[in-house]
Amino acid sequence: MTDFYFRKAFLVLVFITTSAWTYSQNNITASGSQASGSGGSSSYSVGQVVYNMQSGSDGSIIQGVQQPFEIMALANPDFQPINLVFKVSPNPASEMLYLTSDENFDLTNVNYALFDSTGKISRQKAPVSQKTEPIQMDNLPQGFYILTVSRNNKILKSFKIIKR
Repeated sequence: MTDFYFRKAFLVLVFITTSAWTYSQNNITASGSQASGSGGSSSYSVGQVVYNMQSGSDGSIIQGVQQPFEIMALANPDFQPINLVFKVSPNPASEMLYLTSDENFDLTNVNYALFDSTGKISRQKAPVSQKTEPIQMDNLPQGFYILTVSRNNKILKSFKIIKR
C-alpha cells in the first residue's frame, strides 16, 4: 500500500516539475491587444506560430496568430518612395571601379566616399556629376574597401569593394 502512494507521489512530482519546464500555453510575443466592435470581440497576439485557418463568406481568420508583415506604400505625399538604384562594377576591381545610377535618379547633392579597412578616406567626390562615375583604383593597395553613396550627409547605399 505504501508503495502505491510513493509511486503516486513520485508521478505527481514528475508531472509538476516537467510542466514547469515545458511552459505550456506560454510564449513571448512581440505585441498583442484586444479588439471589439459591433460584430463581436477578439484578442490577438503577434509572435506565435499559425496553426489553423477558418474561412467564410465574410472573410477569413488565422488562429494561432503569427501574421506575416506586409510592406505597403503609404498614401501620404510626405512619404516619397526610395529608389536606391546604384551598382558598382567590376567587383573585385583592379584598375577602375564604376559607380552607376539609374537613368531617372536625380544626382543633386549626391557624393561618394571610398574608405579603406582602417576607416580612412581613400577617394571621395562631391557632387557626383555622371550617371556612370569612374573611380580610380589602380594606385590603391589590395584589400577591402567600403564605398558609401550619400546625399545631404545621409547614406543612401554602401558597397563592400575588393581591390586586387
